[in-house]
Amino acid sequence: MRKIKKNQIVMVLITITFLLSAASSLLPIVSASNYTITIKDINFQKTGTKTIGANTIKVYTINVILTNEGDETSDSITVELLDDGVPINKEKIIAPGESKTYIFEDTPFISGEIEVRYYPTDREIDETTANSGNTTIQLGTNSETTESTPYVNIIFMFGIIIFISYVIKKGRNRI
Repeated sequence: MRKIKKNQIVMVLITITFLLSAASSLLPIVSASNYTITIKDINFQKTGTKTIGANTIKVYTINVILTNEGDETSDSITVELLDDGVPINKEKIIAPGESKTYIFEDTPFISGEIEVRYYPTDREIDETTANSGNTTIQLGTNSETTESTPYVNIIFMFGIIIFISYVIKKGRNRI
């Protein structure tokens, strides 16, 4: 049986390394797209209510505006609204320098806190800070009016505390 020399092993390893690096150069090179998607604005308006059994559910129209700040057309971008884990999706492609509005019209929401996410529709594309992101909105904070005057309850409560303190102090002075 023939002995393998140390030099032969080194040569085989160098040859394998060279062949692997040459083969990898033949594979398609995947580079990140040159676009950056950002949330320009999110606005909403209460459009009504729906009664289901004993529950009243508020209905909103939500507009999510995304902007492509890069110099290439984006891949298809999905905007997803999550209400208690239930997703609602819309997808669009955004040209360079363009803003697109994703309109979720007359949509019922159970909770008042909605998570807004955007990401590449093609799940094979890695999510990066340039093509994905998320935020949370509180429904009802800018679209509904309340029946009571702000801070009246707090002022009323302080008045009661001052009055009770006065009555207690007056009672101690009589004794």
